[in-house]
Amino acid sequence: MKLTVIILAIFVVAMAALGGLNYWKARQIIISNLNQEITTLANNSANDVNDWLETRKSEMMVMSVAPVVQSGNLEVIKPFLTNAANANKFYDAIGYIAPNGAFVNSTGTTGSLADRDYFSQAMKGETVISDPIIAKSTGHLVAVAAVPVKVDGRVVGVVYGSIDLEA
Repeated sequence: MKLTVIILAIFVVAMAALGGLNYWKARQIIISNLNQEITTLANNSANDVNDWLETRKSEMMVMSVAPVVQSGNLEVIKPFLTNAANANKFYDAIGYIAPNGAFVNSTGTTGSLADRDYFSQAMKGETVISDPIIAKSTGHLVAVAAVPVKVDGRVVGVVYGSIDLEA
């Protein structure tokens, strides 16, 4: 009986140790796999968002070469912007900024955007996606795709699209 109890005790301790070791190792493997999958999903999502934002920049680039926009006439540009905004619901507003910072957008709002970073960067000839900001015309949280309007190699204004981040 003593021998059976000793063997049984050794067997139970060995099985408990083996079970604990298996649990610990399986847990490590599962956590490692989950971390790899989450990293892959995050990278894929980041690439999808980047591609989507690149598409928005491309749309603004196409608008920046339109003769109506290159004319710089705010009265003529406004209906063009309204039609473009109605055709694409990703944007909170689409607008044009003159070199002095005066803007008109597809909602009919006018004012000055001379203080915005994306405006000064675009006036330097850069295509920009801004950090999230509050839109002056709607009060919504937006990211702005801004593209310089160039005529004969010089920047004569900026076309921008406010991408509604709340939507």
